[in-house]
Amino acid sequence: MVHILVNLKEVKYNDICTFYNNHKNKEWNSISRLDRFEGGFCIPFGSEDDFDSTNNQQSKQVRWNRKRLITPGGCCRFTLEELTLLYKAMTHVHGDDNVFLETGPIYK
Repeated sequence: MVHILVNLKEVKYNDICTFYNNHKNKEWNSISRLDRFEGGFCIPFGSEDDFDSTNNQQSKQVRWNRKRLITPGGCCRFTLEELTLLYKAMTHVHGDDNVFLETGPIYK
């Protein structure tokens, strides 16, 4: 399991999403800030015009948990390529000394 870990108090969602969307594969849907209590990012399935952000079954999600972006149970995961581009976007915005890729279980 691959997770993104940060040592930041806040992330710049707009800047991260802009970088991601400007560099994504043209066939991919756009990433956006996830409107949930814990925050995170989401990518809708299917048509972006019909996307209902309140329906967890209509998007892939990563949410914050202990400064890590994880996919909660019952939600769909980002592909490795999408997660890698999100990591690149986050390091572009916040620097590679503040954002890390972590493999293995969430809790050690």
